Amino acid sequence: MSARVHQLLDEIRDKSVKLKSQVAAERAKNETLSAEISNLKSAMNSKTEETENLQSKVSELSANIESLKEQSVNSETTGQTGAVLSNEEIDALVKEIEYCIQQLKR
Repeated sequence: MSARVHQLLDEIRDKSVKLKSQVAAERAKNETLSAEISNLKSAMNSKTEETENLQSKVSELSANIESLKEQSVNSETTGQTGAVLSNEEIDALVKEIEYCIQQLKR
């Protein structure tokens, strides 16, 4: 009986060593995943901030375009001479707005 008890104790010891190593491996995996989650949250916060900045820039540029359109209409109706904004400048503003919109879509 003593040999059987020792055999069972050895089996239990072997199983406990295996379980201990499995727990250590899972803890290491958990730490790795926690670090990855932290990095992803940081990246997400950065992208969110970038998106907010681009949205405010789009709003600002849209307001500028509307203001320029109103000035252009007012100058045409009152017969003022001199262009308020050249076509090239308007095209540049439109391209910048389109770029910002593309960045927001990412």
